[in-house]
Amino acid sequence: MDHLIDYFWTNKTDFIVAYPKKPFVGFSITSDTSYAHQRLGFVSKSVELEVNSKILEVPGWDVNIKRLWREVSNTLNPFYGEVRLLKNFTESRTTYYIDGKSDSHPIRGNRWRGFPESFGLAAVFGSPYAELLNFQSRLHFMDDGDWRLGKTLEFKIDDSFKQKIVDDSIGSEPLYATNWPFEKVEGYKTKEDFTELEANNQSVVKKGVFKKFRDFLIGRK
Repeated sequence: MDHLIDYFWTNKTDFIVAYPKKPFVGFSITSDTSYAHQRLGFVSKSVELEVNSKILEVPGWDVNIKRLWREVSNTLNPFYGEVRLLKNFTESRTTYYIDGKSDSHPIRGNRWRGFPESFGLAAVFGSPYAELLNFQSRLHFMDDGDWRLGKTLEFKIDDSFKQKIVDDSIGSEPLYATNWPFEKVEGYKTKEDFTELEANNQSVVKKGVFKKFRDFLIGRK
């Protein structure tokens, strides 16, 4: 983990291409939020790691994947992270294909609008949500147990924290949650305008540890 953090920190201004090896089928990190579209507003830093969920059936790997997710979360200290199983993907060697039947993630990339309508297999809540939801720890983990069963969390959260879906059509964007702990970004005109806000609102605390972003460990099936 330390080596990976050092590498991304050293090359944070470059375009990096990562080639995962099985059982991992995808990896992405977004740290530059300065090019956000002015109409779409708030953008968070993000990490996404995609894993073929079949590996959970291999003895020991279910424990390893869980441990990886927790270690990454503790390193990154996200305001929210989750494990979600997406279905109906077609395998192809080291990658996969999608079609109209494939599940899509309820959070649109790194454009954070609030919590999704339902949670995945596991979730982690950090600041400021941990405080707002009255959790006692810096990072509050929720995990119902055996991910191989595909059981989703039954945790209920007030609707005011959820993103609002007004249009399910392709390309539509959800609206901000009513209970919104971050500054809304609306109507900025230039990269400089957003860069100034990003410096105040999403600054890097120390080398390799990004504040206020989500991380995802997604099982593909």
